[in-house]
Amino acid sequence: MRLYTKILPVMIIVLTYLNNFSTFAGEFMSNNRHPLTITFDVSHIGQVTGIVNCSNYVSWRTVNIDFNIAQPIVGLNVSISTFIAAIGQDVDFIISAQKGSSVSATLNFGDGSPVTVSFPLLLAQDQDISLTHQFYVHNNYTISATATNDISSDSFWLPDRLIVQKVITNISLAVPGVGNIDDGMMTFHLLLDPGARPPGEIFSIKFNQLF
Repeated sequence: MRLYTKILPVMIIVLTYLNNFSTFAGEFMSNNRHPLTITFDVSHIGQVTGIVNCSNYVSWRTVNIDFNIAQPIVGLNVSISTFIAAIGQDVDFIISAQKGSSVSATLNFGDGSPVTVSFPLLLAQDQDISLTHQFYVHNNYTISATATNDISSDSFWLPDRLIVQKVITNISLAVPGVGNIDDGMMTFHLLLDPGARPPGEIFSIKFNQLF
């Protein structure tokens, strides 16, 4: 005698609560031959707690689920208070983003001392993070930022380099005692304190002649 087994359908009811704002409910038919894929629209960002109730004619099972709904990062931006600063001077930075949830951002000052911050609220838009930094070596610095969350990343570079210069504290000018008018010119030697000439620095000299 040949026996046949009938596969009874399984009823699955999904109840999902999105941040206590709305409830999704649906009924799906499946069986033990094929897995069931459930897709539904989400409109709220953050932690999702769900309850899946599965039943057939003879049993009932419940499964709890927890997952996050995130928003990709868009429009990372960094602004700076000045592109020319003295050694030890406060330079202010502002980090912002147009979109993104649970964003962590790292600001790289170019001097080997990056700072990582997180936006205080869930969504990054309409939030600004202010930072102050000092530079202690004269140089030209490239400032960049990188932001990440669970599903995306974004990067930003300031278009110009920050120029940090040493404050001139000592200056002397070697002047010849007598000049020859037939030469039409005189040569002066400008002496500065060591280390006062970072890359890209320009010195100007103005002479006032009294007659």
